[in-house]
Order: sequence, then C-alpha cells, then structure tokens
Amino acid sequence: MINIILSNAIRFIVMTVKYLTKKVAISKLTTPSPGKTDPQKTQFGLLLSFQKPMNNDIVMDSNCNGIYGMNETSGVPYEEELCGGTKSQGLIYIGDSIGAHFHVPPAWFTAKQLTMDILKNFSFVLENELDWPQTSFPTGYQNLSWPIIEGETDSLYWRLRQRNLCNHRDFQNICFNGAASGTMLSYLKSIARKPQIDKPAVVFYGMMGNDVCERWMKSLDDLTTPEQFRSNVLKTLDSLNAILPEGSHVLLIGLVNGSFIYPTMSERLHPIGQLHRDVRYKDVYEWFNCMRIGPCYGWMNKNDSIREATTQRAVELTNVLKDIAKNKKYDSFSVQFLSNPLTTVIHNLERDGFPLWKLLEPVDSLHPVQEVLPLITQAMWQEITNNYPEILGQVNPNNEVIRKLFGDQGGH
Repeated sequence: MINIILSNAIRFIVMTVKYLTKKVAISKLTTPSPGKTDPQKTQFGLLLSFQKPMNNDIVMDSNCNGIYGMNETSGVPYEEELCGGTKSQGLIYIGDSIGAHFHVPPAWFTAKQLTMDILKNFSFVLENELDWPQTSFPTGYQNLSWPIIEGETDSLYWRLRQRNLCNHRDFQNICFNGAASGTMLSYLKSIARKPQIDKPAVVFYGMMGNDVCERWMKSLDDLTTPEQFRSNVLKTLDSLNAILPEGSHVLLIGLVNGSFIYPTMSERLHPIGQLHRDVRYKDVYEWFNCMRIGPCYGWMNKNDSIREATTQRAVELTNVLKDIAKNKKYDSFSVQFLSNPLTTVIHNLERDGFPLWKLLEPVDSLHPVQEVLPLITQAMWQEITNNYPEILGQVNPNNEVIRKLFGDQGGH
C-alpha cells in the first residue's frame, strides 16, 4: 500500500509537471547564474545568428557569430575572408522533453540529501520548466557542476560549431515537455528562418515517444495511429518547406523503444522510498496508472501485453518516418531518416553488460541522465557521418585564425 507521504509527494511532482508542460522551452538558450540573466544577449543569439551578414559585418556583428571588421592588410572583410564559401549553417531541433533534457533533481525527493544548498536554485529550475537545453544533446554548450546537475556536455550544435566556427550561436531548441506530432504543429512558427535572406539549417525532428505515451489508454486506438502520424509529419514538412532556405536538411528520428523500462526499474527503490526502503518504482507506476496521470501508461505498466502493444505502435510510427524519408522530396531541403539514438545507446551498453537502470533519470525513470547525453550525440553524429556526410559541411580551414582573432566569439 502506498503511504500518505508517497501520495502527497508524487501529487506535488505531477501537479508541477502538468503546469510546466503547458509552457514551451524555446528560448532557454543560456544558463546564467541566478540573478545574472542577460536577456539581450540571449535574444540576439536566438534571433540574429541565423542571418546572412549585413554589409559583410564591416562595422558591426549583425549576425552575432562573433566575427566582424576588416582585414586591414588584405582589405577584405573578416566575414567574407573567414566565412565566405564555407557554407555555414544553423541547427534546429524540434522535439519533446528528451530533446529539452528534462531533469528533476533526485535530491529534492531523497530525504538524506535534502539541504539548503540543494534547494538554492529551486526557483530557477522551475522557471525553466525542469528543462536543461543548455546541457542537452541537441543544443548543449555548457558544462555544469551544480549540486543538482553535473556532467559533460557534448551536443550536435557544439560539434557543428567546432567544425565551422562561423556557425557560432546559430541554433534553436524548439522542444517542450509532452510534445507530440500533432501538438508541435502550432510551434513551427517559432522557427527563426526566412528562406530568402537567411542561411540554411540542419533540422532534426525528434518526436521520440509522446505519440505512444498517454496518461492512460484502453487500447492502441487511444494512441496516435500511423495515419494520423503520417498526416502530422507531412504537415510539418510542408510548413518547413515554406520556412527553410534552400540547401537545408531535415532528419527524421525514429521513436524510442521504452520496453526495457518496467523490467529494469520496477523492483528498484524510488528516491522517495530510500529513507525507509518502502517505495519501489512499480509502486509509483501503479499509483500513476491508477490516477491516470503517469507520463507513459504503455511502458510503465506491469501488463506485458500492454507494453508489447506500445512497442509495436512505436515501431509502426517509426516505419512511417522511414517511408516518408524514402519517398518524399522537397524544394528547400533533403529528408533523411535517423535511427533512434537512445535505443542505439541502450543496445550497446546492454551488450557490454552496463546496468541499464543507471541510464535513466531517478525521479521519473523515463528520460536519459546527463551522463548518457554525450553517448546520444556520438551515436547520432556517427550515423550522419557514415550515411549523410554532406549534411555536416566541410571543416572550415580558417577556424584557427578565427580563434586567434576573436577568441570565444563573445561566448553564449
């Protein structure tokens, strides 16, 4: 029997997350120290870095990539000399809470770890909807060492930037908690691109799980059907075709396979039960499902048949993405398919004997922990390098000169 403490604590978690998932995680592109936010810098990094430079940025850094001025020796603007012909491009990630890097600090729910130091950034974390895109695998650029989150950051954006420093600050993380193929459609207008005046972009479409994850379901009919999913994805691609400059690329990411979650986590102690060793993940899942408020009824379920049916639907939706990538053509961009990187990482680590429970966030047991994110980045980068190397562009031969002249290019 789940005790009163568990019930109240989980109710707090659920109500908090339900409130936060109504908000979108588009503009959280920096992680300043509390009280030191620089909104102007954040806005410029988001709103201008994608533009082609104005008058070659001789006078000012109009596209905010940190490169501007004139080479007095050659008489050539630095923007033209160092970036011209390098095919610089931006990165846009459209996705859900996995792409936003949803992370609830487990210490908040572990009695022995709860201290004032643990709680000092409480409001900052809630204001950011428990999302950490600045350390995520799509758009991370910052290594954090806080009591509530730490670990190496390695992202697709950062690798694309290191490949060509003219790509500096050109990224968007358009992810929100609970996003699915249908609900994301209304957020596409947030993409900061105009086809006639802006640089191309590499766009990742990462609806990894919410189309098969409901709070409760009677049958597969309650989940997104392959027909609905196809319609939503095609509407998204049609919208992108009108937004993206020519020469862009769109990569469709397959859905994750979450069938390992219940057998891996069910008998382990949840953080809220660590003190008295009386609450296991299966108890939390049962409570979630009884109240019809859980994040993924299908995979967080003791019923094998329900878990298998959920996995089957995820496979069906992934096959839709494969078919679209194979058969659809667009004027503004190429369309390619990427296998789900989290599933790839899980498979590789399981093969090597790594305990899978260490891969998942302790509080929700649904999202990958910070330590796993660089592995996700590596898996995606490797697949792109092997199959679609043209997407990444050439390494800018002027990178060292840029570093020497402009340092960190103004940072983030």
